Amino acid sequence: MGHQATVIIHLDALDTIAQDKDFGKKLADAVLEKANRAPQSDQTVTFNTASERCSENAGVVVEVHHAGHNVVVEAGGNTGRILRPKCKNFGKCGK
Repeated sequence: MGHQATVIIHLDALDTIAQDKDFGKKLADAVLEKANRAPQSDQTVTFNTASERCSENAGVVVEVHHAGHNVVVEAGGNTGRILRPKCKNFGKCGK
């Protein structure tokens, strides 16, 4: 098993995301930043998107966890937060 990330995509940015050739890299960079910095902290990592017409906030990475564990996340207000579990020792939380 590997790891999973909870990501919120802002639907208002879908037109810009569709035109952004680098969107996959930006998303991957944001997930890696969250995983390396604080996978289960309350601080989210924001990522942007851009096209010829505009640049905007595309979404946030809420958390990263091992696929063998369950995490409950609440989404709203263009962000999210972990409800359960709040792992203090990444990768070693109970189910």
